Amino acid sequence: MTIPSDLSTKVNRGVLSIRVSGKEKQVWDSLPSEKKALIRAIVKYILQDPTILEESERLMKYFQLRALSPFICPICHVPFQSAQALKQHIRYGEFKSEVCPICAKHVSIKRGEIFQHLMKKHNIALPG
Repeated sequence: MTIPSDLSTKVNRGVLSIRVSGKEKQVWDSLPSEKKALIRAIVKYILQDPTILEESERLMKYFQLRALSPFICPICHVPFQSAQALKQHIRYGEFKSEVCPICAKHVSIKRGEIFQHLMKKHNIALPG
């Protein structure tokens, strides 16, 4: 009895490639091998558990805007000129309600608790 070729027990390693800009390629080439290994591990983890990407549209828009400005509101994706302007936008802007616009959890906006909530629950770090 022969085993069909598509059921072979031999493990073949695949190659995954992505398109990057020349600048991104230079950054990749300049990274030490430990950081390259970390990036590969992150990609493998995401491929093993794609539910991590449930908010992928929001994240993709955020990362695309981050390429233009380092100060992007993680909630509404508005770019700002400075970290202070971003913090003021979140603290005094349209987010005065006590409901997180991402998860709808009730959060006190006093004493910067919205910042703590964004950092701890949504892994969003604000600059500055």
